[in-house]
Amino acid sequence: MEGAMWPRRKQKPTSYADPKRLADVMALIQVLAQAAYGTTRTEAGVIVELQGKPTSKGAPTWIDLAQSHREFFRVHTDNAGEATMSLISRRVLARNEEGKRPALSLEDTSKLLELAISLHDRETARRDRWKPWLISLIAASILGLCGLIAAFVKASPQILKCP
Repeated sequence: MEGAMWPRRKQKPTSYADPKRLADVMALIQVLAQAAYGTTRTEAGVIVELQGKPTSKGAPTWIDLAQSHREFFRVHTDNAGEATMSLISRRVLARNEEGKRPALSLEDTSKLLELAISLHDRETARRDRWKPWLISLIAASILGLCGLIAAFVKASPQILKCP
């Protein structure tokens, strides 16, 4: 058997690579976790709540942001084609007497925000793990080049003599 038994999968870059993405995810978590009047929101509803669109590059709309972060959100499109988004951890709560799901506790919301920060930090560490190797490689290359120049100068001193 030649080669690897299983093909190596390329790691898919996550959406936390954009520095502004964390702020957008945290804002959407807070809106969907703490709103008192229902668990789902439309694009227009979130724009009103957050006074604008997402600031991160890869998600031009809140629906796109929710779709790219399936670890927290679900997007549902009804028969009329209108998409709504919800926070998974709130959507699974039992309904109260009024038929509505309660807002998440501040503790649960805080844990979700901490999880988002943790995922962002891991992605940043994964993205930056090559930097120490690059610095070492550049330093070794410079030292090697200096060694070659020194050896060349030592081997042929007549080149440096002025006429």
